[in-house]
Amino acid sequence: MRILITSAVFLLACGALNAQEVEVELKRMRGWYAGGGPALADTGVSESDNIYGEYKNGSDDTGFVIDAGYRFNDYLAVELGYLDAGAPKWNDTAIFLPEVPGLFDTDVSLDISAYQASGLLIYPFFKRWEVYFKIGLSYWDAESDQVLTPVGGGSVIHRNLDDTGTDLLMGVGVGASLSQHLHLRFEYQSFFIDGDMLALNDFYQGRLDTAMLEVQYRFGDRWDRRERRLWPVVGE
Repeated sequence: MRILITSAVFLLACGALNAQEVEVELKRMRGWYAGGGPALADTGVSESDNIYGEYKNGSDDTGFVIDAGYRFNDYLAVELGYLDAGAPKWNDTAIFLPEVPGLFDTDVSLDISAYQASGLLIYPFFKRWEVYFKIGLSYWDAESDQVLTPVGGGSVIHRNLDDTGTDLLMGVGVGASLSQHLHLRFEYQSFFIDGDMLALNDFYQGRLDTAMLEVQYRFGDRWDRRERRLWPVVGE
């Protein structure tokens, strides 16, 4: 539900752009940019041996993202970022864990963050809008607090696990320019995490899905400032 609300806020903000008069034709800025904003993260689990298998979500939490990048032209960019995903939760029933004999109801709280490096393939359209596809690597660090309750009765097991990993990062997004330098974008991204962090067995695979709403400032580069003909100025 909160992902839908975040998406609606983005669409309302960008929809207001269409009602504004454009005094100067906007040019998509090449060069450096930086930004950040809130991130809504959710744990997910799917059957690892069946692409058509069941997929289930956990409980989401709110964190933040900050990033910086360099845009080579209208279509290509590279980006570094940091994601604090907060503490999303996961729980399930009657789970078999090889390292702990028996069936357990699981209750997991995951504290996770990640450094990310990625490339962006961008498709601009109209004067202000663009969509993009992101692919890269996510270097994640997680701590998992787990409560394992035996299904048939017995002592409850409390355990805390720490782990790090590097996994494929993929995302899609849409952006709109608010002005020559300010840009607003909404992105949905995902990367896999170790199943142990969610108290999973070998038949399931865990991942972290995140919806992010960002405001970015685009600085431009020396080439842009030197070639003034690319930048129309009011009064010229």
